[in-house]
Amino acid sequence: MLLWFFIISLIVIIIQLAVINQKAEKIAGMIAGKERSELANLIRLRDAGILTEEEFQQKRKEYESWIAEKGHSDERKALEDLHEKGLLSDEELNKKLEALEKVKGRGEGISGIDLAEIKRRTSYKDAICYAERTPDSWICICGTENKLSDRHCRKCFSNQGYVLENFTKETLWR
Repeated sequence: MLLWFFIISLIVIIIQLAVINQKAEKIAGMIAGKERSELANLIRLRDAGILTEEEFQQKRKEYESWIAEKGHSDERKALEDLHEKGLLSDEELNKKLEALEKVKGRGEGISGIDLAEIKRRTSYKDAICYAERTPDSWICICGTENKLSDRHCRKCFSNQGYVLENFTKETLWR
């Protein structure tokens, strides 16, 4: 009886090792296949049952944060990638591309000297524009439009009061 229990336990362990090995081979194949994006890899890992839906959502958020830090050209590619994967509809893609163009347009009209001064004083190398207060929002030096109730930028976490007091077109050189 004890011998049968041992044999069955051994078979279960061998099967579990084989399943783990298959998952590792799938991951290695995905990495070696040099997918177009990390997001594609995440989707494949989720579809293969290697990542749970919760793990996928968390990793996707981390990927999107990473893309956001890289700059707008990469953000455009990320949006197009999401669209290709079916995660954004045509309408959502167009709306988000319009918003991205609006952010990029905020940097137009700022002199290189002013931009260099903002970057020097904030140590934020991705600053693209003056800070600005609008009737119902504020625009951060990273180009992100935030609600007036937001005390910190939702993209770069800059303090609203600090950037509006020091980095508007009117306050930069005071």
